Amino acid sequence: MTPRLLYRVVAGLLVFFAAGHTRGFLSPKDLTPEATVAREAMFNLHFPFMGSVCSWGGFYMGFGLFLTTYLLFTAVLAWQMGKLSLFHAKELKFLAWAFFACQAVGTILCWKYFFIPPTMTSGLITLCLGLAAWKLGKPTLRG
Repeated sequence: MTPRLLYRVVAGLLVFFAAGHTRGFLSPKDLTPEATVAREAMFNLHFPFMGSVCSWGGFYMGFGLFLTTYLLFTAVLAWQMGKLSLFHAKELKFLAWAFFACQAVGTILCWKYFFIPPTMTSGLITLCLGLAAWKLGKPTLRG
């Protein structure tokens, strides 16, 4: 597989990840009665914080949507990196390895804090990013 194809696969997987993440956190299903009570408390209990009135549910919603935005941005980034890999592989090496490292940390966090589907999706993205970076070569730090 060429770096271009790998980055295109990554872009598709990231869009899939963004869609699954967004659907999952906006519409959780099969919650136990205890989990439903905890979720409702997150949204209904408000407290002052840094000059605003906040809730843990607001933080949850805000960070969840923020993550969706970044997943979609990284899908666009991966798509563009696939295009650029055809003519600017040398210049992409550092960014390719940084992208891989960031996604690898994300995979570890998924494994530690979440469950199998996001961990597998993130792991597959990490694998594709690692292969693409490896095919581009070792990074250079020259400006």
